[in-house]
Amino acid sequence: NVVYFSSSRSLERGIYLDGEEILYADGRKKQLLCRTEELNIFGVHNYENVMAAAAMAISFGVSIEQIHAAARIMM
Repeated sequence: NVVYFSSSRSLERGIYLDGEEILYADGRKKQLLCRTEELNIFGVHNYENVMAAAAMAISFGVSIEQIHAAARIMM
């Protein structure tokens, strides 16, 4: 199961950076994974790392709520 991510454009399906928010879209709805200010890290490359980790978690069935909580804790 492929989950795409992008820091440069919005996606109909996948994880993407939209301003200060990292969002997940499943083709029907968008959900907030986290806000970049919650991460306590800086730089698009770091946000891409978070998106890659979130994509892996989603592909293994981890809930959006659990990903949000983990992203805030680990950073």
